[in-house]
Amino acid sequence: MVSTTPIVATRSPVFDSPARPRLSRSITTMTRPTTPPATPISPLTLTLPVLDLGDPLPFKWTCHKCSTSYELGTTPRCLRCGHYFCAGETITRKGEVKRHKPCQSEFDYDRWSAWGKIRRAAGPKADSESDKTLTGRDCWNTCDYPSECRQRSIDATTLAATVQDKAEPELEFEPATEDEIVLIEEVVLAEEKKVYRKSKFVEDPDDLEVDDAIAAEKGVADSASLKTNKSEWRKSFQKVGQMAADVWRK
Repeated sequence: MVSTTPIVATRSPVFDSPARPRLSRSITTMTRPTTPPATPISPLTLTLPVLDLGDPLPFKWTCHKCSTSYELGTTPRCLRCGHYFCAGETITRKGEVKRHKPCQSEFDYDRWSAWGKIRRAAGPKADSESDKTLTGRDCWNTCDYPSECRQRSIDATTLAATVQDKAEPELEFEPATEDEIVLIEEVVLAEEKKVYRKSKFVEDPDDLEVDDAIAAEKGVADSASLKTNKSEWRKSFQKVGQMAADVWRK
């Protein structure tokens, strides 16, 4: 037999709990302001003038061996032939410098130079004390790009000024005394006598002075010695001949 008791719909106690109110299906509309909110201004915007420098071009280089181009920030070595970015000089293992064709490079010097001028006009930026202690330079404020180092020119100018300041002063000579003047005159006269004295060298043999007495004595002595030598030679020849005759007789 089928029951005819009516079914009464009841609500869940979860929805009727006062601790959890019902969700409203009403949609709230949000209105946008007519003017955009003001953006916060950074300290850099306050100090630097407004100048649209644009995006700087990347630092590119082209390998001179295979003509492949890369960005230097990506790799300084060619991924095709293994050559490194060079400036036209290679140092061998023996220490010799080998010159060749350099690798071409492209760098946005104009934008970096303009940015350096703006940065220096805004005021110097102090580096960390450790960097200044190690290098002794402030490349952030003095250099615009990697290949430029203004510190070199500053050092050269400072060194030239220091050398000029430390130049040796001109020597001041004191006047000579009377005794020193007399001594100098005597030395000069002695040197003149040595220069203008008669030379012993004779160009023409006929100008030689010959002592006849000494020449005669020398001629007599030479003739006597010649006669003595002749007699000795005769005696030696006779002895040799006598010895040879004795040998043949035996």
